[in-house]
Amino acid sequence: MASLYSIVMIVHVATAVIGFGQTFLFPFLLRYPRSEAEARTVLMLLGQMGKLAKYSDLILLGSGVGMLCLGYPFEPWVIASLILFFTMRFSSSVLSRKAAISLWNMLHDEAGAYFMEEYRNRMESFLPKVWFTQALNIAIILLMILKP
Repeated sequence: MASLYSIVMIVHVATAVIGFGQTFLFPFLLRYPRSEAEARTVLMLLGQMGKLAKYSDLILLGSGVGMLCLGYPFEPWVIASLILFFTMRFSSSVLSRKAAISLWNMLHDEAGAYFMEEYRNRMESFLPKVWFTQALNIAIILLMILKP
């Protein structure tokens, strides 16, 4: 039973690194573009990273439930982590969705001289939501490490 638990734990930690880790690139990537071509590349990359995050969430939750079923104690920090996790997912999928879709639509709707100006304007509303999500991610990671 211990070896199955170890495998589930490795899957859980690896998925957390992949899922949460790539989201920490968002604020830096979003500020990087200096031209329309670079902005388009960043937006396409972020779309793919968003898909990865969705899949990793499912694996992360599944492996977390698996660890609990295999005997990991259901402690208050686990409940707090789950609450933060669902708050983070709500924030990213509901609160940030309009701004993210607006950015994604730029790939098809915008071009030319005003592209970068419009990109920066849309970033103004999107980045605070990304930073909020990052703060929740950090809180979850701290709970996982410190297990208060």
